[in-house]
Amino acid sequence: MAWAIFAGMHLFLCFPLHRLFIPAFTPAPAAHDGSGPAETSPAFGDPRLFWLAVSLAIATFIFGVIAVHLISLLTNAGLTAAQAVTISMLVGPLQVAGRVIELGISGRVTAVTVGLIAFALMLLALVALISVEGFGIAALVFVIAYGCGNGILTIVRGAAPVELFGARGLGGLLGYLGRPIFFAKAIAPAAFSALLTFGLTRNGALTMMTALAVLGMGSYALAARKPRA
Repeated sequence: MAWAIFAGMHLFLCFPLHRLFIPAFTPAPAAHDGSGPAETSPAFGDPRLFWLAVSLAIATFIFGVIAVHLISLLTNAGLTAAQAVTISMLVGPLQVAGRVIELGISGRVTAVTVGLIAFALMLLALVALISVEGFGIAALVFVIAYGCGNGILTIVRGAAPVELFGARGLGGLLGYLGRPIFFAKAIAPAAFSALLTFGLTRNGALTMMTALAVLGMGSYALAARKPRA
C-alpha cells in the first residue's frame, strides 16, 4: 500500500507539475565541437586535488554506512523500532534544512568553509551516535548533525572544487572526483557489516568510523589550503 501511494504521488502530483511548470528545453549550441581538445582543469596538476578526492570519498563512505544501517544502529542503542523509524524520518527534512541554511549564508561564507562545517557535523553525528542510549538528547543531536551535514555535503561536492580550482574543465574535474565517491558509496554498507562480522562491537566499529572521519577532515583541510606560489 505504501508503494502504491508513492506511485500515485509520482503519477498524479509530480508528473503533472513537471508537465505544466517546467519550460520546454532548447539545447544550447555545443561549446566544444570536437575540432580540438576539450578544456582540462588546472586541478590535475595540483596536489590538493588528491586530498579533496580522499576527503569526499571518506565522507561519502561514512554517510553511506549510516544511511543503510541507521535503523539497526539506533535499535541496538536502545530505541524501539518506532522511535528508530521516527528518527530516520527526520533525516530528509534536515538535509533540506541544511541546504537552506547554506543558501542563506553562502554570500558571507565560502563553499570551502562550508565544507569544513559539514565535516565537523559528521564528526559530531558519530560521537553522538556512539553516546546514544535510548531515545534522548544524544539521538536528537545525532539526527540533526547527520541530516544537516549530509545535506550540506552534497552542495560542497559541486561548489568547493570550483572555488579551489576554477570552473575551467569542470566536467572532467567532477567526473574525476565522482569515481572514488561512487566507489566508496558502493562498498560502505558491506564494509561496515564486515567489521561487525569480524567481532567488533557496534561502538567499536563506530569508533573506527570516527577515526576515519578525523582523517577525512584532515584531508579536506589539506585540500583547502592555499596553493604554493
